[in-house]
Formats: sequence, C-alpha cells, structure tokens
Amino acid sequence: HVMLAMRDVGPEGFGKKNRDWNSTELLKDWREAWSAHVNERMAELGLEGRIDHRSYEAQGIELEPQHKIGPAASRRPEQGLEAERIEDHARIARDNGDRIIANPNVALDAITRQQATFTTRDLATFAFRHSDGKDQFDQVMGAVRASPELVALGKDGRDQERFTSRDMIAVEARLERAGDELAGRDA
Repeated sequence: HVMLAMRDVGPEGFGKKNRDWNSTELLKDWREAWSAHVNERMAELGLEGRIDHRSYEAQGIELEPQHKIGPAASRRPEQGLEAERIEDHARIARDNGDRIIANPNVALDAITRQQATFTTRDLATFAFRHSDGKDQFDQVMGAVRASPELVALGKDGRDQERFTSRDMIAVEARLERAGDELAGRDA
C-alpha cells in the first residue's frame, strides 16, 4: 500500500486536491518499480524469494486473489462490512484450497514463480493462506506432498529440506542449455 497526500504542495503550502495520484497507470508504474527495487535488493542480500507486481491472472496463476484482512478486522468479525470481507476471504481460501487439492500443480506453479526452491515451512505458509481450516489445510499439504511433480532436493545449509517442481527443473535446464549455447558463440 502507498499512502500519499492528495493535495499539491507549493510555496503557499497545501493547495487543491490532485487526483492524478490515483491514476491506475501511475499505480501500475509504481508497483512495477517497487517490485524491481525489492527484487534487486533481495538478490543483493542473497535472498531467494521474489515479488511480482502483476495480478495472479497476468502471471497465469490459477488462484483467486484474496482480500487483505488485517489483524484488527479479524478480531471483530461480527461488525458489518468487515464480517462480509472476512466471510468472502474464507470462501476464496476454501475455493483455492479445492483447486489445489484437485490439481497440486497450481500450488507448485504459484510457489515457484516466487522462489525456485522452497521449504516445508514455505509450503505450509502457502497452504495456510490458500485453505480454510485445519482439515482443508491438511488436504492441501497432502496433495502437494504427494504430487509426482514435487521434487525433493535434499537439505540446505540450514538443515531444511528443500523442494522444487519438475517444471522449475525443466526451466533451469533450458536456461543452462541456452547459456552454454551463448557461451559457445564467438560474438
């Protein structure tokens, strides 16, 4: 979220409201610039995860985006609009959980778009966000863990089991072949 004053500021102080700040195109530009900045910094720090400013639909992720429900709202679900948002949030999580149980590749695709490898904790965080209740969470975790597309890579330097998908391995193999091909060229 970005919060800005909606008033122009000049030598005389605050002026009239300027609604140009609310333009969708400007917001898209800011989001793209922010994701590039964050991803560059994460790479500098050696962190694997990445953010993507695009919608799930634009990324090709077959999940429905959920509403943001803050901690304060979740503590008072009996209040009007907040209750509707919480109920809708749970419905979307339940629907996404059903999608993942039916096709665990949806989860593997979504996770590996953010990071090439992931831990059980990363998977659990994802499953928690995209399921409704313990029973469905367990089903989502079980479906993804049982998927033939899930590849166990072994333990990392922190003694954490790491995973990826067969699709990610194929992408990395294509990149390696392309790199080798480019390295073999004279120009």
